[in-house]
Amino acid sequence: MPTLIAENRTLVLTQSIAILEYLEEKYPEKPLLPKGIAQRSIVRSLVNIIANDVQPVTNMRVLKHVEEVGGSRADWAREYLQLGLNGIISLYDKLISLRSYCEADRWKILCWR
Repeated sequence: MPTLIAENRTLVLTQSIAILEYLEEKYPEKPLLPKGIAQRSIVRSLVNIIANDVQPVTNMRVLKHVEEVGGSRADWAREYLQLGLNGIISLYDKLISLRSYCEADRWKILCWR
């Protein structure tokens, strides 16, 4: 589980999107998101496809349960990963416009090369 401990150890964040938003707001001089509202929205859409559509149904707890009820972990994961990838592919043209935003010396929410 991702964890960020900050603010002299008084803040502990354990959710990826909350961590990214905290870093975006805490360090505005090193933004994780593009400046344009449209580009920011595309990046947020992609982050949410992974965080809300793909990850919850392919985490180990769910995969173990699928196996316990007689399903195949691999088939389940493949199906839901493919659905998530299809969502990302549907944004492909918009992703291309973000390519120049990725800089090697900075961490970004999305880095497309």
